[in-house]
Amino acid sequence: MENVDQMIIDSFANELNCSFSTTKEFQNLSDLGPNQIIEGVIRCLWKCNPSTITTIPSYKMPGNAVDRFKIATKIAQEIKSLGINDSQIGYQTLLYPNVFESRRIFLALFERLPKEKVVVDEMKRTPLEQLKFNVGEVIAKQLSEHWTPEFCRFYDLKRIGRFWHTRGEDTFGRNEEKFNKEVNIEKEEKSVLENLEQPKIGEKPKLPPKPKFTAKPTTSEEQKEIFSSAIPSTSDQVFTDNENLAEQISSKRSNLLESQNVLLRFQQQIAQLTAEQIQNKQETTNLNDKRLLALLEEGDAEENLEKLRNFIATAEERRLALEEKFMEAKAELLERLENAKSVTKDNYPESYDQNIINELEEEFERKKRIQAKLLKELQKSSTSENNGIKSENRKKMLDKILEINAMVVKQNEQIRKTASSVQQIRREIVQLDGILDRTFTAVDRWIGANGNVYGSGISSSMTLTQKENKQMVIIRRQRAYKLLVKTHEQCALITSAIQTQGEMECQLDELTNKIELETQKGVDGQLERLLDDLMVIRAENRELERRIENEEEENGDEQEEEKGV
Repeated sequence: MENVDQMIIDSFANELNCSFSTTKEFQNLSDLGPNQIIEGVIRCLWKCNPSTITTIPSYKMPGNAVDRFKIATKIAQEIKSLGINDSQIGYQTLLYPNVFESRRIFLALFERLPKEKVVVDEMKRTPLEQLKFNVGEVIAKQLSEHWTPEFCRFYDLKRIGRFWHTRGEDTFGRNEEKFNKEVNIEKEEKSVLENLEQPKIGEKPKLPPKPKFTAKPTTSEEQKEIFSSAIPSTSDQVFTDNENLAEQISSKRSNLLESQNVLLRFQQQIAQLTAEQIQNKQETTNLNDKRLLALLEEGDAEENLEKLRNFIATAEERRLALEEKFMEAKAELLERLENAKSVTKDNYPESYDQNIINELEEEFERKKRIQAKLLKELQKSSTSENNGIKSENRKKMLDKILEINAMVVKQNEQIRKTASSVQQIRREIVQLDGILDRTFTAVDRWIGANGNVYGSGISSSMTLTQKENKQMVIIRRQRAYKLLVKTHEQCALITSAIQTQGEMECQLDELTNKIELETQKGVDGQLERLLDDLMVIRAENRELERRIENEEEENGDEQEEEKGV
């Protein structure tokens, strides 16, 4: 799992460009906190679905606890909308994460990241290779289609089901394609004929109307001159007259445009002058005092002059009074400024200022070091990009994947070996149990048969020593039988004890695995964070209740004042 975590961390740095990937504090997935995990999830969502940028514009979590819960719930909904149907995904998996759930979420999101399109350059073929390629494509296309007999191809028949039919046959039995071809041919013929019918020489320009002459007596010579000037003699004169008329029309049009431009300029200048006059009038009217306008509007001029003289005479007195007031206000403000300076000096001595300056200098030096480090990293990245080296080492990742695959195969082989050994041990246990049962039954039968023989074989003709020997043999056999039963019971107890011990060891292994899982989940840390958030929410609720009570009291006081008024 360490290799998987390292792959996830590398993808944070290379593909997602997370802000925390620049530092070396986070080398494993267990080192990431809630803020880093939420940033990685949000950047994955931005890659998978770009429309989530509008719903989740920032990857930074707010300081307010309620807003954090809202954003975590929204992120969980976006994850489920991508098709990750996991009922355990919620705001708690993001705000109080553990390694296993985070790994599962990131692997599911990485599977849904858009794949990079690999552009394959086309091979440059020689003319012979291109010809072979084209011929192969045509042959492959013909082989992929259904076989058509020669006469069907000649009559342009199409196979529909089991029979061949003509293509595009309408209700009147005419072929649409042929009909369309005939129509197109007719249209082309008409267009060609129209072009042929048009004369190559353009139409002659129309002559201008003859001028009307007044009934003025003229001589025959003048009439001849007029008719000679009015009626053109040849076509060249008509053409030259038309050219002269066109030149006159163009010159008059240019003169008309110039006059229109001049008129527009004059209109603009007039509008500008009128606007300036209106503005000057407004300024002059604003400058005049209302009292002066009132004096001018009144009828008696002498009284108005007296009022103006009195106003001018008292202007100096008013100025002096205003200067005295200004000096008094200035002196008061200066006193207040001196008092404030003395208070600030008493409250904040010079050592405090010096400490602040030292802290700022240290912060400035630290920022400069960080800037220099970032510039070095930027130069390294730029040089690597210029040299054609990619940031993500593909070979390294492939080696890691192959190593993980080999480890999985090795673990599967070990699991198969242990399973086969367990089955073999179980078979041996069953065989030994069967052998033990069979030996017990055989010995039991043998002892019982011999005991019956010896017990029934004692007769009166035997001597005392023979009888004692037979009785000793019977006692020994009975003792052996008891020992056999006892050993059988002990063997059964031993087998049951071995089975219980194996079960207890399995339970112990399961409990140790569960303990390790719970320790890796960090339940204690999650509970602490949950309690901290709960305390923050309670404090915010108390603050809101206090504000609501204050607002209600203020509203009640205002209502009482309104009633009293």
